[in-house]
Amino acid sequence: MGTAAPPSGQVLPSLQAFSIGILGALLGYFILYRETRIAEFVKSPSQNWRFLLSDLVIYLVCGGLVTTFLVVPGSPKEAFTGGLA
Repeated sequence: MGTAAPPSGQVLPSLQAFSIGILGALLGYFILYRETRIAEFVKSPSQNWRFLLSDLVIYLVCGGLVTTFLVVPGSPKEAFTGGLA
């Protein structure tokens, strides 16, 4: 099971794919954790800011890396959904 290159042969540059993948991952993070982790941060920001920050950084970096190296996006839509996934 491998990833095939886009039919047009054009692939987004790595930095652009990574950036758009981060945006997709950010949306996914907000959807998944808005009622748990983000709500806990809102209740007590001074105690939970480190946890939320590290959680977001790891989640976003992973979304960008997956988009860049596994998805091989040919369009911004594919890069966004790759980061969201």
